[in-house]
Amino acid sequence: MAKDYKKKLIQQIEEEATWLFARIIEKLATLNFSESMWKKIVDEQMYPRGYTSIGYIGQAFAYISDSCKGTYLITRCGQGERFDPDRMKACLKSIEEWNNQYSFTINAENVEGNEDTYKILLSYVNTFQMFLNRGPTFFWNRNNKPPNHKVHIIINVENNLEDASIIWDKDKKTVTYNAPADMEAHDWKEKIQIGLERGWTIM
Repeated sequence: MAKDYKKKLIQQIEEEATWLFARIIEKLATLNFSESMWKKIVDEQMYPRGYTSIGYIGQAFAYISDSCKGTYLITRCGQGERFDPDRMKACLKSIEEWNNQYSFTINAENVEGNEDTYKILLSYVNTFQMFLNRGPTFFWNRNNKPPNHKVHIIINVENNLEDASIIWDKDKKTVTYNAPADMEAHDWKEKIQIGLERGWTIM
């Protein structure tokens, strides 16, 4: 059942965003939602829309790959169009060559999907993509970048947490964000920003 929901989500991303972002989410995203949350994620009447928020995570990893590996994914395939087969083939090859360098995981299988929990969960996703994508908050411009060109992001959303926390592994390859499902913890957004900067700042 989860595979069917993810397949629908990827189709929505391809139709409403770009082919490239859909392929990236298909490749690297592990999305563990309850069935009720999945229904909210793929419901096009919900706002913010699940395919928009998660699609932007695909864009963020395209920028990470372009910045770290010089893959030119955004230039070749990221402009909202179906490019010629040679460009699409080149982009797919670059994504496959990531192997296990990049991943994005959301664990929220014990969280029932209602309007409040849905919006809280997507607020976490949107904040991560906001800091990782190019733009005013693109903190790589301040000499921050992944120290070893490997980026694994895990978001754990749980029912009984009262506060949010962000933790890096010792090699600074994996960052894990733990946050409550049914309330906005104090300074949760700032913790994401400070946590990412702490992990990626070149000292």
